[in-house]
Amino acid sequence: VLSIFSMLFGSIVAIAQSNIKRMLAYSSISHAGYILIGLASGTSVGVAGVVFYLAVYTFMNLAAVGIVALIEGENDSNLEINSYSGLGTKSPVLAALLAIIMFSLAGLPPLAGFFAKYYVFIAAIKSGLTWLAILGIISSVISVYFYLRIVVLMYFKEAEGEVVPSKSFSGFFGVVISVVLVILLGIFPGSLLDLINSYL
Repeated sequence: VLSIFSMLFGSIVAIAQSNIKRMLAYSSISHAGYILIGLASGTSVGVAGVVFYLAVYTFMNLAAVGIVALIEGENDSNLEINSYSGLGTKSPVLAALLAIIMFSLAGLPPLAGFFAKYYVFIAAIKSGLTWLAILGIISSVISVYFYLRIVVLMYFKEAEGEVVPSKSFSGFFGVVISVVLVILLGIFPGSLLDLINSYL
């Protein structure tokens, strides 16, 4: 019940948000619901899926919040989602990094976010909770809208204002490392999963 409520509530409310921090906050509620699917399965497969999901979500969230922090202006001036319009032209590297993270948070292959959801859904199906996995997939489909909305704004809409990203090297470096790990865990998910299973 907690899983279903978290997934659907987080995904549906996130759609209505115009502030990117609030959108990410509500989307985190839906991700907590996906994690609960693994716990609900009550199996070692589910536990491994949960640990994998937590690791992947950590890097996805670090990258997403890091990019928002780099773009955020004084007095929270660039927190509206429309502030990201035209970012693909104004700051192509940051836009590309954010697009990768949005795709991963949405659960699109071949990024790590896809496999994180895949493992908890498989655990649910194996434990006889196919209906819960189906609801998880429905929630995931809903979330694709608000994640891809950012990508569409960045690449297919003209800029509405001036956005000057921060020049923080350490912040940018942290974002790049997180994105690289999200890509690598998508290409080689078995490496981390094998490590997790070796301790279960």
